[in-house]
Amino acid sequence: MTDEAQRIIALEQALFALLAAGAVRGIPPNDLRLHAIGGLLTGARWKWIDEAHVGATINELQQAMRVFAE
Repeated sequence: MTDEAQRIIALEQALFALLAAGAVRGIPPNDLRLHAIGGLLTGARWKWIDEAHVGATINELQQAMRVFAE
């Protein structure tokens, strides 16, 4: 497995862990998703956002929610 593939797996696991932790704390995963998308789209407070990747990131969040919901 390449380093990039391992990194992607780690990022996916981190995303699912955040969704699961939010659910355990009573924060609906869909709310977390919506807040994340809002932050990505406005980006005013999140200086680390690379605008070139926002669309792909939102798609990944949407896909993660579909997988998480299963």
